[in-house]
Amino acid sequence: VGQGFMIEGISNGTVLMKNIYRVFRREGVANQSQFERPAFTESGTFQYGYYEDIPNVAGIDYTQMSKAPTPHIIFNTIVQGNAVKQSAVIFTEFSNDGLDFGDSKSSTAGSNTPIDSYFLINNAEYVHYATNFDIHKRIPIGFRNNNTNTLKIQVGEFVNFNQAENVYLYDKESGQYHDILNQLYEFTLTPGVYHDRFEITFINETLNLPNLTESDFQVVQNNTTHTMTLHNPGIMDIKSATLFDITGKKVIEKLNIGTGASYDISTKGLSDAVYVLKVTAEGYNDFGIKIPVKNN
Repeated sequence: VGQGFMIEGISNGTVLMKNIYRVFRREGVANQSQFERPAFTESGTFQYGYYEDIPNVAGIDYTQMSKAPTPHIIFNTIVQGNAVKQSAVIFTEFSNDGLDFGDSKSSTAGSNTPIDSYFLINNAEYVHYATNFDIHKRIPIGFRNNNTNTLKIQVGEFVNFNQAENVYLYDKESGQYHDILNQLYEFTLTPGVYHDRFEITFINETLNLPNLTESDFQVVQNNTTHTMTLHNPGIMDIKSATLFDITGKKVIEKLNIGTGASYDISTKGLSDAVYVLKVTAEGYNDFGIKIPVKNN
């Protein structure tokens, strides 16, 4: 019941299938049934073992083939409060970052689904992303939603995989890495398609970057002219300067400021309050400083 055969050849011809090529096994672990979960070892891992000798015309030595599943990581994305979109990154030595065997297109690709998550290959949507493992690899992940929505994402399971100690969702816009292996990360997206903002990574590159201090960036707020001046004596390459209120809401963002000695940000129209200025510079950890603004 439910048997199937795959045949590959180099020319047209006749294929002869004999009953002796089939192997009958009753259900049960003792008989190596595929319907039974493999037993746990003392270390708490599965013991999969290898296949027995199976006669075949292709000359394949099945005794050298492990029963273990292909290494992969399962991701759970919670959308609209409770619906879970499950996807996976699969690791084989024969795969690459382009389109190849193992990549599975999302069933909702190109649809009018109000909210969705997926991996990206050539800007197309895939639910399974097959690649070879590299600790420095960055895997593009996309999101699409029609309305402002809150999403949650976390690693569901490592399956026969132990090459990474952590998994992060990297937000290019904020420059932040969010641990999604050990905790659920929740974030809100406004309506739109996000294909160039997020990546799955296995290391937090900011952990190895040097820190900036107040001596590297001098910030002066002139309440008379309603101007915040960012002095850059070290001529750092400033990628962004973002002002947040005390609730964490972004109120001002300036991108690709460059290597100028100073940069002015207008604070006219801001309410009287204490704000946090976050500066992102090439090759350094983000720098933050509290700045009081008084416009009266």
